[in-house]
Amino acid sequence: NVYGVRESYATIHNLRLAEGRFFSAREDLGSAAVCVLGDRTKVSLLGYGPGATGKYVKVSDTWLEVVGVLAPQLGAPVKGGPAQAEDLNNLLYIPLNTFQYRFWEPSAFLMKDDLDGIDLRLKPQTDSVRAAEVVTAILNSTHRNAEDFTDR
Repeated sequence: NVYGVRESYATIHNLRLAEGRFFSAREDLGSAAVCVLGDRTKVSLLGYGPGATGKYVKVSDTWLEVVGVLAPQLGAPVKGGPAQAEDLNNLLYIPLNTFQYRFWEPSAFLMKDDLDGIDLRLKPQTDSVRAAEVVTAILNSTHRNAEDFTDR
């Protein structure tokens, strides 16, 4: 599966790299054709061994340069997070703007939400219950109380 995410996703989810780097905010802004591979995705697309960075993988009709490979991710994803049902090692991450610019097919998403999730990382001293209340209030306001989202 391909995930379009912001560069902060790696920090929020404590993703560790085996090689290379996660893409930058500048690459996201420029819709760069770059990606970061999960450990198993790297093996299935490029085989075993180091040296995946700088190589290219094809997703649909688009070639993406591999800028990083995740180390095997041990442990389950955060409960309720967008990758809850996914194995983080089997994913391919691209900048969100790249996903929207190069892969977005509006006709395929007519009956779906534009956004599947929002992940937050709170400072240790932050009251998580209060933060959830604030986020819920903001979403209710921007969604005009449509009750078209869930919080986890």
